[in-house]
Amino acid sequence: MADKKITALTDLGTGISKDDLLHVIDDPTGTPVNKKVGVGNVFNNIPTWIGLVGYPQTLSGAGVVSTDESITNLTMSGATNASIILEDGKPGQIKMIICVDSSGAGTMSLTPTNLFGGSNIAFVTEGDTWTGIFNGGSWCTLSSHGVTIS
Repeated sequence: MADKKITALTDLGTGISKDDLLHVIDDPTGTPVNKKVGVGNVFNNIPTWIGLVGYPQTLSGAGVVSTDESITNLTMSGATNASIILEDGKPGQIKMIICVDSSGAGTMSLTPTNLFGGSNIAFVTEGDTWTGIFNGGSWCTLSSHGVTIS
């Protein structure tokens, strides 16, 4: 294998499993050593914080919440009741929605296509948050602060 460039290897794509191996260059003392690690061990023992890549979506009125971004920031537009929609995600997908500006007053009513235990999430005040995971064909609430779920 020493005669192959990484760029010349076959791309595994989405077929990765916990039993696959990754090449690691271990260098804690300044003397690099080649080692291997299983994918399952990497993701079960991440030694640092995990961040979400990308930029948050911003909604300031009626519209559709993006399932392509992890975070959506809401800005109140002053409408009495601005309707926003959250379509179904992918199994295991996590979505965070945060009211970052309520100076425009009003309410933003989120209606997911499928919401376990309800059909609507109302955001009224700056700091209102909802975090959900898409599981079993529905968005399930992981946490919420200040919102009304009905």
